[in-house]
Parts: sequence; structure tokens; C-alpha cells
Amino acid sequence: MENTPDPMVPTPKRFGLIFWVCIIVGVLLSFATARVWSGGEWTGEVTGYAFGSMLFPGLIAYLFAGRRKVRNPDVFGLWFCGLCLLFFLLELSHHKRT
Repeated sequence: MENTPDPMVPTPKRFGLIFWVCIIVGVLLSFATARVWSGGEWTGEVTGYAFGSMLFPGLIAYLFAGRRKVRNPDVFGLWFCGLCLLFFLLELSHHKRT
């Protein structure tokens, strides 16, 4: 018999409450960003802007916390929500008030 230990197999982390709350808040912030950008009118272009404003923070969050090597769903959700909030605040700072 060999005395070599078994290689540690990482167990997949489950999607917790923090992950789901952050994802829902981030999606709502993305739709709010698109609505502010359009001035309140909802068109096909605004829908594309909303999905784009979800895709970009999602890709950045994936780079920080979603890759297989560092996979952590809660951290991914926090990054996603934080970036969606940042982009929402940036959109509000450039919004012209009538």
C-alpha cells in the first residue's frame, strides 16, 4: 500500500441566498439604468441596453470570482451587484434633468 494521500477534490459551492439576492438586485439595477438612459421610454433599443448593462458587469464578475480556479458564487453575486450599482450611479451622474 502506498502512503500517498488522495488528491483533494474541491466540492462545488452552492448558490446561497446572498448570490440570488445580489443577482436579482443587479438585474433590477440594469433595467433601471436602461430606463434612465432612455428617459423613461421603453423600446427595443432600451431592452438591448439593459441586457448589455447586465452582460458587462457579469463578465467582469466572472473574471474575479467565477472562474473554475476561484469559483465562489457569493463573491460573484457581490461583484455583479456592485458593478451594476456603479454603472447605475454613473448613468445618473450624466443624466440631464429636464
